[in-house]
Amino acid sequence: MCLETGRSGKNVKILKKWQKALLAFAYSFIICNLLCMAYESGPGGLYRDHGATSMIHKPNTYYVYGSEGYGVIRFDKNGYNNFDGELDRSYVLLMGSSQVEGVQISQKCHMTSVLNSLLGGTQENLKAYNIAVSANYLPEIIKGFQAGIKEFPDSSAVLIEVGSTTFSIDELEDSLDQIVYDSGSDGANLERNLTMKQRVTGYIKQALPLAKLIVSVQLKDVDLLEGNPFGLLQVSSTPQEKSAVDKKQYGKTLDDIFSLIRSEYDKPIIIFYHPEVVLGSDGMAIIRDEDTYDIFINSCERNGIIFADMGDAMSNAYETAYIVPYGFYNTEIGKGHLNAKGHEIIAQQLYQILVDLW
Repeated sequence: MCLETGRSGKNVKILKKWQKALLAFAYSFIICNLLCMAYESGPGGLYRDHGATSMIHKPNTYYVYGSEGYGVIRFDKNGYNNFDGELDRSYVLLMGSSQVEGVQISQKCHMTSVLNSLLGGTQENLKAYNIAVSANYLPEIIKGFQAGIKEFPDSSAVLIEVGSTTFSIDELEDSLDQIVYDSGSDGANLERNLTMKQRVTGYIKQALPLAKLIVSVQLKDVDLLEGNPFGLLQVSSTPQEKSAVDKKQYGKTLDDIFSLIRSEYDKPIIIFYHPEVVLGSDGMAIIRDEDTYDIFINSCERNGIIFADMGDAMSNAYETAYIVPYGFYNTEIGKGHLNAKGHEIIAQQLYQILVDLW
């Protein structure tokens, strides 16, 4: 009897220890999750087949980005990074990658917002509109160009961002097979037709940013595919070397894609290029793509497209005020995405180009 009582008491102690451990884990998870909500959180993206971009963010939702710079972004009714105003009768349309999506800074400092103000727009009456999303580079922009100008048909100019003048010939050729626009892929329609599973998934991502952060940031280089279920065999990849460019073929391919979008849009098309920078003991150097830079410019000129190099403006900003256009206080200066000053430099240059055109 005493032996059974002793065993029962021991089991109760073990159970209490487990309860305390689980309670401590639950409290820790809740606290970390709350901290992550202020660091990086959001409901995720909506994917589509017949829009200007392959994905948009869930319309009318807030996102917090803190891993590079810091931005609290409210994506608009179309799922893009803009204020919730109405489009003016005359507006310019910005297309591009994460550099123009610009979630690393506040919306008021974004190049679209700065350009909008310079053009006389307000937060309620937009004269500049941004449809850039992450990983939407020149081939993807060309592929979705026709859909973009059909979704936003009243633009007075299209501004296309590139951070390089070198792209895969195969990807550029593939972009000639453009996406056919369908209004069912608009943000409002996508949101309205979300399945219950998609809605629940979005709520979970927003409520549990810690889990999303672990998967997207901590495990981004881990191979979790079949045959390596715990991701222990591969934790990084070796960067591939750049292959030599066939300059003649490259020029022809650029002519093909630029003549295509020129035939689809009879108003100004401006491609603005923001080159890389390197900081050294002698100051800040502008690094351009030597193999393709002239080819790219010449193709733009042949097809009536304005090429705007932001490099000189960036260099001047550094020489006069030691402004570096890339990097943040929580990352490496001169690397990564455009910071608020970089956005401002580009907005001012684009404004001057548009004024000269009009």
